[in-house]
Amino acid sequence: MVVGELGPNDNIIIVKFSDDPEEQKFEVRCTFKPYDYRIRKYSICDFWIKWKSEQYIGDQGLAYRTHLVCERLSEHKDKKR
Repeated sequence: MVVGELGPNDNIIIVKFSDDPEEQKFEVRCTFKPYDYRIRKYSICDFWIKWKSEQYIGDQGLAYRTHLVCERLSEHKDKKR
C-alpha cells in the first residue's frame, strides 16, 4: 500500500507491504511517475521490484546502499485495507 503523499512530479513513493508484521515503511524509486497512472496515497498495488546496490566511500571505507526500484506496478483490484 502507498502510505506517503504523492505529487505529479514524484518518482519516489513510500510503501508498506501488507504481510510485514513490523509494518515498516520503505522508499521505492520508480522508473516512471506513478501519479500519471492514478496511483495516490492509500492505493493498493502489485509492485515489480528490483534491488539496486550503490557503492560509496563512507567513514570506515567502502560501504553500500540498497535501493528498491520499481519498473512497473498495477493497482490491485481488491481494495481491502
